Amino acid sequence: MRRWIAGGVAVVAVVVAVVILAGSTAGNGSANGSRAGELEFEEVTVRDLEEITTLDGTLGFPEGDPVTSRLKGTITDVAASGETVVEGDILFTVDGRPVVYLQGPLPAFRNIGSDPVLLTITAQVSGIVTRLPDEDDVLRYNSEAFRIDEVPVVVLPGDIPAWRDLDEGYVGTDVEQFESALDVLGYGAGALTVDEYFSEFTDSVARHWQEDVGLPVDGRFDLQDAFFSPTEPVVAEVLVAVGDAVSQGTPVMVVRAQRVARSTSTADPDAPSSAADVLQLQEALVRLGYSVPTDGIAGTETAAGIEAWQSDLGAEVDGVVDLGEVIFLPDPVRVTEALLTIGSPVSDGSAVLATSSSRSVVLVDLPADDQDLLEVGREVVVEMPDGTEVPAVVIEISGIAVRNDAGVVVFETTIELIDATVGTDLDQAPVDVLVVTDSRSRVLSVPVTALLALAEGGYAVEVEQPDGSVELVGVEPGLYADGWVEVTTNGLAAGDLVVVP
Repeated sequence: MRRWIAGGVAVVAVVVAVVILAGSTAGNGSANGSRAGELEFEEVTVRDLEEITTLDGTLGFPEGDPVTSRLKGTITDVAASGETVVEGDILFTVDGRPVVYLQGPLPAFRNIGSDPVLLTITAQVSGIVTRLPDEDDVLRYNSEAFRIDEVPVVVLPGDIPAWRDLDEGYVGTDVEQFESALDVLGYGAGALTVDEYFSEFTDSVARHWQEDVGLPVDGRFDLQDAFFSPTEPVVAEVLVAVGDAVSQGTPVMVVRAQRVARSTSTADPDAPSSAADVLQLQEALVRLGYSVPTDGIAGTETAAGIEAWQSDLGAEVDGVVDLGEVIFLPDPVRVTEALLTIGSPVSDGSAVLATSSSRSVVLVDLPADDQDLLEVGREVVVEMPDGTEVPAVVIEISGIAVRNDAGVVVFETTIELIDATVGTDLDQAPVDVLVVTDSRSRVLSVPVTALLALAEGGYAVEVEQPDGSVELVGVEPGLYADGWVEVTTNGLAAGDLVVVP
């Protein structure tokens, strides 16, 4: 259904009369001047006109997927119906363990912040220990962990222990790990190819690295140069003292690191890492005000942030987010019904809460014939059930056409009210969506009912003359809107009076 409005006021259809002129032309003949005193007139105006297409819509809260539990036990608390759950809120508790909503698109699928890996670091050369860290020191990447005969042993990022010396021409995953560590630390100026081949360029980059950290500059990687750790390790125990003589294989210290799942795909460098879930958790904690890195690595700083959050939440403080203790959803939700109540048994996969979107939206079945009317991001106006008009914007148009109950092929379209506080007390309410399809600014306009269709073709209006008579003036109609029509003519001016029925 189409209608026309100007300035947000609703519409009429065009009604015209057929005038047969005898011996006169539109624009300069008089028409029944003696009738002027019996006629009604309307003033010619300059105004803005808008052509509006009206679409039927439904305002409400779209149904969402149910929230399910990954924990087994008994429901000890649950969110109330009608409650809007925002990030950081507790959805429900199982045996007193809070299950928290965090924002993110990736569903939780494992524990995050698992028990640390203990690595025993051994001497790879005989000599005298000349420097050691203290217990609980964090060993930063590319810094020294200890010294033997004043030669440093450096910490490098990597998942697998070094097991041989490396030199130009060597091939293997350990070469790739060494090159990756150099690249991550900023060596090679982005030109280092990280692969399994120790090239001449790798040799030159290694020399730069050795010079920076104080190692003998020979372009090789020797076992006594460094050890690899998946995260920056924390010293758990020091097993020797400064001044002790050590030989190859002597344990020097035990450090704690975190397991890190990394993508091993080299075919697609943009492929998401399997540590994306860790990054998602870190970003959520930052939004909640906790200081954690956002590097996708569940290291000691992340564990400390998790512990602070758990303490504030009243949960068990262990630095580990077990599977089921958080539920990631892309947006806040509105609880429509508690499917399980306090005291109900719950198991992995049980649906606990029925939900809907937290914001009311307008759903429109956009006819395929009108597909060009709307696009994502387009602003529209929604006429509420009480007649008020509120601004809105198209946020989604389905790419799949379906046939509705009336047999019309449509595209389901979602429109969001710009003011989220409007319509929160309405659900499944019918509304009109007003789409501006054409507009004119500051154009000469007459009432649509003033138009007369001429027998010889074209249109005219009857204009009052100074002596009280009326005269036909030819006009060319333009945009019709809200009972008015844009006209182009040399015979009219704003303020003139035209005859209306």
